[in-house]
Amino acid sequence: MDIFNRPPAISEDTVQYTLYPPPQSTDKVSVLALATVLKSYADGLLPGFLWHRDPFELKIASDTNGWVLEGTMRVGDCIDDEWCVVWLLREISKKWDVAIRSAPLHHPISRAQTVLQSVGLRWRVSSHRGS
Repeated sequence: MDIFNRPPAISEDTVQYTLYPPPQSTDKVSVLALATVLKSYADGLLPGFLWHRDPFELKIASDTNGWVLEGTMRVGDCIDDEWCVVWLLREISKKWDVAIRSAPLHHPISRAQTVLQSVGLRWRVSSHRGS
């Protein structure tokens, strides 16, 4: 058993999400521009909103098929922040053509998957789930 080669576990008070742009827009410049637009849009939807621990973020990351946007938020005991992220991702997906993956399964962001798919959100749940 090699304890040093395990993937990092996601803390129970952490929400993690990945946004996948359309296949024709996965180059670094396009994804960086998308990140700027999406962050500005999210900030405009929640002017002056105070997050419990970490703010909503989108960071550019390399993926096997190009570049994607990732975010990780420590929310602590604040369920409102978790549901706010669900709402933000829903609003983003209504306006832009992005697929979203979240982890771990026990968070509201994943529990809301069924409801969000019914309104047209393309949602993929991560196969790596925290325990």
